[in-house]
Amino acid sequence: MRQLSQRITVRYHLQPMDFHDTVNYINHRLKTAGGKGGDIFSRRALRHIYRYSRGLPRLINAACDRTLLAGYTRDTAKISSRIAAVGIKDIKKNTASYVRKRHLILIPTLVMLAALFVAGIYFRWYEFIGPFDASKNIEVKEKQANEGPTISGEELSQGMAAGPGEIPESESARNAFNTLASLWSIPPLLESPKLKPSNGLERAAMDRKLRLYRFSGNLGALLRIDHPAVLELILPGIPGKRYVSLVGTENGQLLVDPPIGGRKSLSFGELEKHWSGQGFVLWKDPLNLLTSMSPGSKGDPIRQLQGLLRETGVYSGPMTGILDDDTLSAVKKFQSSKGIEQDGIVGAQTLMLLYRSIDRFEVPRLTGGRK
Repeated sequence: MRQLSQRITVRYHLQPMDFHDTVNYINHRLKTAGGKGGDIFSRRALRHIYRYSRGLPRLINAACDRTLLAGYTRDTAKISSRIAAVGIKDIKKNTASYVRKRHLILIPTLVMLAALFVAGIYFRWYEFIGPFDASKNIEVKEKQANEGPTISGEELSQGMAAGPGEIPESESARNAFNTLASLWSIPPLLESPKLKPSNGLERAAMDRKLRLYRFSGNLGALLRIDHPAVLELILPGIPGKRYVSLVGTENGQLLVDPPIGGRKSLSFGELEKHWSGQGFVLWKDPLNLLTSMSPGSKGDPIRQLQGLLRETGVYSGPMTGILDDDTLSAVKKFQSSKGIEQDGIVGAQTLMLLYRSIDRFEVPRLTGGRK
């Protein structure tokens, strides 16, 4: 796998790829992140991404990330050509905005002076009539209240350094754990200067009859799990790690706790810029099914697993209590429907998504509170 990765890095980053290599490149990146490209992107979506990127890896990565986010916000595990078009349109809109800003910088001085002169006349006129236009004032205030403060990338970094960056690493981890604990309605973790995020949080979860899943991958893959999570941040000029809780999504924005730079919501790109790719998720295994299951295994845990698969509609066979081919096929079918790797292994991600898909289990979610 290392040799394959090196070969891909050398070949794919020095020259544009054709369509076949682009598909292989996307599949390789998704497998590395824990998914399978052929089952996530439709053929037409892949062609849409290729036409936009012209085989350039930087543009391929941007298009895939944005289309995966578009698919997540629409609660679909399959990226169609239409969803790919939405993601790419969003990228083009941001790029056009950036180009327009550059053009403004290059405007000749004479034109800028003329614009300032006209602006001066306009604002003096607006200052005169503004107090009399009450409906306009109300509309502007409502819009400002809904949008919240807008900050630049540099201001966001400063806000992170001045917010999470001012709290010691262990305290930051404890606060983030307690945010998730409140969503699960379990006791918070008391202050402890000796807390080590590497193992202290896992013990705290077990003491509260929960499990702690350590996530490593990209933000799109984490969002597909649809559980509140703690993200490990790397902040400029701040030694060690800091933590922030991802607690929900709203209108394409990611809701975080504590607020950063005075904002409770950040865009996908803003948050990803400072995320290390590591994090953890609290989850509950009420049926205690996270045990070693291999093909041919027998017993009550397998029968309970078959029951869960039947409730989600992917299994219609008998309750044999045997992990046979039909049951493994149902596991893979369920994994495919949720956009995770179809390995047939009943691990933490698969179980989290199974419990989340069934109404009788109370599970905090990113997209709709508790279910």
